[in-house]
Order: sequence, then structure tokens, then C-alpha cells
Amino acid sequence: MINAEGRSPQIQELARDFEFGHLPTPVHSVAHMYRVFAAELIDSIPDDRALAGPLDRLLTSRDGAVGPAVIAQRELVRVLAQIEEHDQNYDVRYRLVWQAAGLARDVGYDAGIRIDPNEPEWPVVYIELPDAQVSWHMPQHPVAWDGHDTEEKYRRVRAFVQAATS
Repeated sequence: MINAEGRSPQIQELARDFEFGHLPTPVHSVAHMYRVFAAELIDSIPDDRALAGPLDRLLTSRDGAVGPAVIAQRELVRVLAQIEEHDQNYDVRYRLVWQAAGLARDVGYDAGIRIDPNEPEWPVVYIELPDAQVSWHMPQHPVAWDGHDTEEKYRRVRAFVQAATS
């Protein structure tokens, strides 16, 4: 079933979930939505318009298809640029660093946490970009481990999910 704007219920749901409601209509498929959204991501990279063309060529397959890994790569570029922009706004920067680490892993880059032996109270998030390593000191979790085991952890997760979806 297609609505008046030419969107299937699946596309409508994705558009709501990912705030793609502004996408041009009709969006014919999930693949088409990815291509449109990826183009918008490239256009949204602030002050780096010169990067958009080469990045677009680098991340688009020979047949012009754009998939989730390409979108994650482009999003990683955007988030890394924002980290520098918010370098002194630690609350924002910390969230962006976690997001960048997840996106880096999504596209196949190594990313994770190590302890800096010189400052063990400040864990470090590392991302191995294709040509260089980047890292940021992050705050420790403010609450000590409460002793839960794996079974208890997932009982708590299920209780949270149940409460949140009821």
C-alpha cells in the first residue's frame, strides 16, 4: 500500500524513525531512500564543500549504488568534523566521540578503549582511520560496578525494555 506521497508504510516508518520526513517524494524503496539521505549527508558537511565531490566518488560503487556502509562512512566524516568544532564543549564532544567510535566500527575501522598508563583515571577512545590513529580522553563512568553478573544484567535490560515499551 502506498500513501498519497508515494511512500510505502515501511518507508513512512523509516522516515519517522530516522527523521527523514523532509525527503523528496516519492521515495520508491529503502535503497532509494539511502541514496537520497546519503546525498543530503554530503551536502550537510559544514564548510567542506570541496570534500563532498571526492568523498562522493570514493564512497559510491561503480553502479552508483549507495548502501548503509557508505552512509555510515559519510556520517563518520560529519561527526569527526563536529568533534573538533565542539572540542571544548565536553558534554557534546563526549557524545560525538562515542558516536564516531560506533560509526568507525560500522565501516570496518578498529575502534575501542584503552587506559592511558599516565592518566588511568581518563580512559581513551581510539579510532584507527585509514591513514592515522585519532584518540580522545573520556571521563570514567561515575558509578562503580554494583556486582551484577551477566544473567542479572540481561534481567535488568529486559525489565527496562518492558517498562519502556508498555
